[in-house]
Amino acid sequence: MPESKSLTTLDRRQRILLAAVCGLEFAESLVLTIVIPLLPITAKEKGVSNFEVGILFGVAWLAAALSGVVHGKLLSRITPISLAIAGCVITAIATVGIGLAGQFSRDLVEFLPSVIVLRILQGCGYSAIAVSAQAILSAEMPEHKLGVQAAYQGSVALGFTLSPPIAGGLYAANGFWLPFIVMSVILLIILIIVAIPLRHLKGQVVQHKSGQYFPLLLQPRAILTVAHSLVIAFVFRFFEGFIPVHMHEQV
Repeated sequence: MPESKSLTTLDRRQRILLAAVCGLEFAESLVLTIVIPLLPITAKEKGVSNFEVGILFGVAWLAAALSGVVHGKLLSRITPISLAIAGCVITAIATVGIGLAGQFSRDLVEFLPSVIVLRILQGCGYSAIAVSAQAILSAEMPEHKLGVQAAYQGSVALGFTLSPPIAGGLYAANGFWLPFIVMSVILLIILIIVAIPLRHLKGQVVQHKSGQYFPLLLQPRAILTVAHSLVIAFVFRFFEGFIPVHMHEQV
C-alpha cells in the first residue's frame, strides 16, 4: 500500500476543495444533532415516552445506513455535487418540518408519526452528503487518504460538538422551532458557498466501483449509532423518573 502524503503537499485547488467538503459536512452535522437537547423536552409535552424518543434518535441513522447503498449506486449515474445538493435540500426541508411539528402539533398522534418520517428524511439526506463527500475526496485527493479523512472526521466531530449548545441557546431565546429554522438556513448558505469551488466537478461521474465502496464507510458508524440509541431508549424506559427535564421547568 502506498504511503499517504501529508496535507501540506496539497495544491491550492485541492485545499479549497477539501475546505468546501469539510464545511458542508460541518453544516450537515450541525443540523442532524440539534434534536439531542430539544427532542426529549418537547416529546414529553406531547406524551411521547422516553423509549420512543430513543427510537426517534436512532431511526435517522438507520435510514442513513440503508440509503447509503442506494446513494452509492446513484454515483454511477449522477455527479457527487448533484447528490450533495439533493441531500442538503432534503435535510433542510426535513429539519424545518421537525421544528414546525414540535411547535404546532397538539399531541402524540400528530407529533410522533410526522417526526419519524422527517427523521428518516434527515438520515437519507445526511447519507447523500456523506457518500458524495467521500467520493469527491477519493477522486480528487487519492494520495492523501489519511490526512483528508482526518480533516473530514474532524469537521463532523466539530459539528456534533457545537450543535447541542447552539440549539439549546436558540431554544431558550425563542422556543422549539427557532434552532431548526436557523440551522437549516445555515446549511443552505454553506451549500451555496461551497458549490462555487465544487462547480468544476459538474459532468464528472464517479465510477460504479466507487459507488459500491463509499457507503461501506458510512454504514458501520450509522449501524453502531442505531444500536447505541436503542440501548439508551431501553435504559430510559426503566428509569423514566430520572430523566432530567430542568430545561423545561425553567421556561
